[in-house]
Amino acid sequence: IPKFYLANFSGSSRFIDKRILSTGNIIRGASTKSTGGQDYLYGEDGKIEDIFSQLEGKWADVIRNIISSESIPSVPEDYEYLLHFIILSENRTLAKANSNLEFWGEQYRVMARMLKEQGKIVIPDEVIDSLGAECSIPNLQSIQHDIFLMNICADLQISLIKNISDLPFISSDHPV
Repeated sequence: IPKFYLANFSGSSRFIDKRILSTGNIIRGASTKSTGGQDYLYGEDGKIEDIFSQLEGKWADVIRNIISSESIPSVPEDYEYLLHFIILSENRTLAKANSNLEFWGEQYRVMARMLKEQGKIVIPDEVIDSLGAECSIPNLQSIQHDIFLMNICADLQISLIKNISDLPFISSDHPV
């Protein structure tokens, strides 16, 4: 999760309060650097992370303008950056990476079961059940589909929701 995004929920680009759902623990003043992310999720060479860093500067400007104006961008380029941010926010998450790995692992298990039923491989069921998938950038394919998704989503209208209640708005490590 980009630090600029988290800053909108904490008033600080360096710290945020967070709750760990699995334990219920609340951590006050947690580092935004270690919140909502994983080291080397986009590979160890840093190339994809560098691209995201460049985009995040523009995204931060667009989001800041939305907050201050309380309106969706009317400038086509800014609207496109917003749409890009929304799509990539979905596709760059650890949740999407894990979902991709689980999907591929299930595909491997299905293929192995089919091949076993056809007599083309001999493999114990417990080995098939243990099959999974691993790769260095498990959400790369999802990130690469961003341009395709931009074309699909281009005619959708984005709505802005303003919280006027006494309850604070929260976000998560899967903000979309």
